[in-house]
Amino acid sequence: MKIEYKKGAFNQSSKFSIAGNVEESFKGLNVFGYIRVSSEEQKRYGHGADRQESDIRYYLTRNDIKIPKENIFKDLGYSGGKEKRPAFQELLKLINSNKVDVLIITSTERISRSIVFREKLFSKMQKKGIKLITLLETFDWDSADGRSNNRNKAVADQGEIERARERTIRSLDQSAMSGNYAKAGLPRGFERAPEDRYFKKRIQPIEKYRKEIQGVWKMLLTHQYSILAISQHLDSIKAMGLGWTDLQVRTMIMNPIYAGIYENDRIRIVDHTEKIISEEMFLEGLKAIKKRSKKTLNGYIFKNLVLCESCGIRVSQESTHKSNGRIYLYYRCPKCRKRINQKKLFELTSDQFDDMCLQESKEEHLKLLLEKRYKLNLVVCNLSENFITSDISEVYFEDNLKKFREDLMKINRDIDLIKKQKKVGWKYLDKYNRREFLKKNINYISYNYNTGIAKLVKVRYNKADQ
Repeated sequence: MKIEYKKGAFNQSSKFSIAGNVEESFKGLNVFGYIRVSSEEQKRYGHGADRQESDIRYYLTRNDIKIPKENIFKDLGYSGGKEKRPAFQELLKLINSNKVDVLIITSTERISRSIVFREKLFSKMQKKGIKLITLLETFDWDSADGRSNNRNKAVADQGEIERARERTIRSLDQSAMSGNYAKAGLPRGFERAPEDRYFKKRIQPIEKYRKEIQGVWKMLLTHQYSILAISQHLDSIKAMGLGWTDLQVRTMIMNPIYAGIYENDRIRIVDHTEKIISEEMFLEGLKAIKKRSKKTLNGYIFKNLVLCESCGIRVSQESTHKSNGRIYLYYRCPKCRKRINQKKLFELTSDQFDDMCLQESKEEHLKLLLEKRYKLNLVVCNLSENFITSDISEVYFEDNLKKFREDLMKINRDIDLIKKQKKVGWKYLDKYNRREFLKKNINYISYNYNTGIAKLVKVRYNKADQ
């Protein structure tokens, strides 16, 4: 079937037309289209998506524009309030790389319903000279009145996002009140209730895992196991046939569904599901975690400052709580799965930090001694180089080296004496002042878990001088 369009059938006031000569306007330009539908019903049955594509194809055919099929991007089943849509992200990459000249959509809400994001995107497209064609509405971003009208429409679209969010929250709460588990995923140790075959929203405990789940709270409260120790034990025996991490154990202990309680930011439903542990035991577990968190968080001197030299990522903090009350703090690389005790890291870096503290001291006599020590070390280095190149004799080298070492030992004794008298140095700082000192002077600490060598990467400038 061949379709021919008569000249003048569509004038410039039509919503499917553009101003100017079409062949001249689009010759040599990269033309793209974008389609988006939000609901699962539209995704499954094509409601809305087919109509959008039909409108775009009709416009292209009418104006004698030919583009490949892959130039029309489709996001089916994605909300306009979300920016992370697969096809849309691909289109954004093309826009950022200046590979889009014309973009055709049915309406601006297909791009986004967010006011802020839409404003940024349209401004960027205007700067790049990208022409946006909307088929079902008038779009004008060049005049003040046009921008004002489009912003008013964006406000209405934003209101629709918020109303849709409220409807979703209300329906989820109503579903929970009727006995359904209205959250993503299943808690470990639970299964869908067999009698609820149609909706598959009600859950019940798996009887064979009941004792294993109760054992988690016993290890935490009775035996005083740390979260890390519990996760290592569960992972070693493959409890419930699954792998375990400390985050998964913490998530389990903080989930009230194990005490039969469904809870979110808005509602709390008691006896929602069959209990595995008592409510009292659940609350005691929460108290134990919070109490330990306060102790450990205040104890990390190098928090967020340690970097694994091999992996190039910042390490995480973890702790172990012994039955005798002692707490051991560690810095663990999540990638290479190695850790170092804070005490050992402190010993490795204390001398370097001590030198930095001395350099910041306002004691004039101490500054003079440090300057003398620095110059004397340079002299020793030059003496060693001259001996290696055979510029001086061995006797001359040994006599002078002995003399310089004696001078260095004397300077170091004087420095140590001033440090003790004036209480200057790393070990004389309390925890708060140590953290402040690190924030001011250290960018990060690079630690090699294989060689056991720690290096300080200093801040290039003083943050207060910015």
